[in-house]
Amino acid sequence: MKFPLSLETIKKNPLFQSLCCVALNPGLRSILLFDSSPMGLQQIANLLVSLLKVTTNCEKVVPLKLGTFESEDDLWGQISFGSQLETSAFQWQPGILGEPENSQEIKVIIIPDLTQLSLAAMRACVVLMGADVAHLERHGQRKIWQPNLCWLVGLGSKKEEIGKISPHLLDRFALRLNGKFKDNQNRVARIKQLLNNERERELLADEPEIYLELQKWLQQVYLMKTEINTGALERILDYTSASKIYHRRDIFLARFSSAFAQLEKSEQVTVNHVDRVAKIIGLNLTENPLENREIEQKKTQKFVNSDDINNSETPILPVENQNQNSKGNSKISVNKPPVSNTLPTIIIQEISPLKEPYKEDDAPIEREMASLKLPTSGFRQKTIAKGTIIGAEKTTIAQDLDIIRTVLEAAKFCKIRQKNQQDNYQKLTILPTDLYRHRRAPVAEQMLTLLIDYTCLDNCQWEEQLLPYISWAYTQRASVTLIQVGIAPENSDLSTIHINPQELQAKKISAQNILVPSIGRGLDLEETKKGKATPLAHGLDLTLNTLRHALQHGKNTIHKAILIVISDGRGNVPLEASYLGEIEPPVGRKGVEDALEIAQKISNLDQVETIFLNPQSQQYPELPLLLAKALGAKVFSIPPKETWEVEEW
Repeated sequence: MKFPLSLETIKKNPLFQSLCCVALNPGLRSILLFDSSPMGLQQIANLLVSLLKVTTNCEKVVPLKLGTFESEDDLWGQISFGSQLETSAFQWQPGILGEPENSQEIKVIIIPDLTQLSLAAMRACVVLMGADVAHLERHGQRKIWQPNLCWLVGLGSKKEEIGKISPHLLDRFALRLNGKFKDNQNRVARIKQLLNNERERELLADEPEIYLELQKWLQQVYLMKTEINTGALERILDYTSASKIYHRRDIFLARFSSAFAQLEKSEQVTVNHVDRVAKIIGLNLTENPLENREIEQKKTQKFVNSDDINNSETPILPVENQNQNSKGNSKISVNKPPVSNTLPTIIIQEISPLKEPYKEDDAPIEREMASLKLPTSGFRQKTIAKGTIIGAEKTTIAQDLDIIRTVLEAAKFCKIRQKNQQDNYQKLTILPTDLYRHRRAPVAEQMLTLLIDYTCLDNCQWEEQLLPYISWAYTQRASVTLIQVGIAPENSDLSTIHINPQELQAKKISAQNILVPSIGRGLDLEETKKGKATPLAHGLDLTLNTLRHALQHGKNTIHKAILIVISDGRGNVPLEASYLGEIEPPVGRKGVEDALEIAQKISNLDQVETIFLNPQSQQYPELPLLLAKALGAKVFSIPPKETWEVEEW
């Protein structure tokens, strides 16, 4: 037995009214629920499936879930082995969001937690939400179809969680509702109740049954046409004028108001409809006395619903007034669902309006700079698999196979397959459905190498000049190597003239990406002390060896490297002294000559782009230019600090 949903239930609950509007208007079929539990999200999805079947006359409404692991192939489609390898070795297999086999099919996409969604799925949401046409070109296939999707997505209301999602994605959601329902039972008691009541578990996973009365009502209003008058348009702009960037909010509010008027069989969308819809969402008008008085006047007016079922003036009552009016209204008591007391109460609770429906406007940024952008790759992927093995996954190609996992999968069905074999009895049969490949951690294809001379950073704005390259490494997921020249060990005494042997050598820090804390500490001048020597030649030698290993090693994965050099060119430590750990005066120009010689070798490396940031030192200003010329680098000048900045420093 299913939970019966009546017309009176719709009239009394803003959540049901909103979902009916979603079923009536395809432009509203992207719903964002804040703080919704998995149980509540599933119940709303079941209700939405039932409503869509009524309004669209579509018998096949399929609920699907997206999580953290879906790839591009899973979502859009891929080439797989055919069912009959002798006749058709390969065939196109559509993905979850790809071209449907049945054009009349509606998919309800359920996403329990938007923050945990895979990058490929987030990009698919941006492409498909609200799109009239989808165009796919992949693996030699060219598909064009009209998406027929309904999105139901859960997200926490804390601004820290909202800050993890790109506003470009959040802007796609037409309807935002509070998914936190009042439930008097705690979770432990609720789980025990479900475990002990088999019938209630079946009802929870079942689609609600729509009363014939409500079915006729929705089918009638689905064909209605509504017009928005001038006053309603002005009121929509009053609610959304604060947003100067996200213009979809105006369109979504207009669509919601139009569907709400359509639900009440009103041919005109009035200011009253806009106000009531805005109240459900949680939108507030700007502080204006004239508007506030207009709102108060409209609140005093009694809204009349043109109900063609009983031809009577029936107000749509809020939940808090149901108990007060149920005694004098026999219709409500008759149509009350008879099994509602045995069902989970979470679905029939009234939702409270959101205090801030568009919280991303002032949420702290907790996401990557280009969170929806894949790292660009202009290189051909090698057939040899790279990356550390972190697991196994299904595959349709015979590449990088996990032999043990594949054999174990085939062994599960060994007895069943042997019954259908005659000559090959007692032989292990491996089918394409048994194939597993290694799941590997991603590897970087690009590399950022920083060589920084810490003895020349006092009077220049080097952080601002370095920031664009740091951002590039961040968005491209590039590996990072920091070569520190002219730093002092943590235990060294800078007040003495004696030079610590460690100061005669440069230091190398390697990291998988720019977010590794050691890189941040290395670029922080408060944690890194400036030394009394400048082993520039040793720093360039470390850079040369690092780039050679990354680009010319037999199993290398780096296809492009960017080298950033910040130095005044005054290397006062010869390369030999750096390796021996002691220096013998006089040094003369030996350190500079060694640095220029190694820089010439770096310029001969392929696939390396070198950028030289000149700190514009007043002493020996020709040395940085000589070093940049030897490196074959592009030269950019670092502007000096202002006087007040130098004094503060």
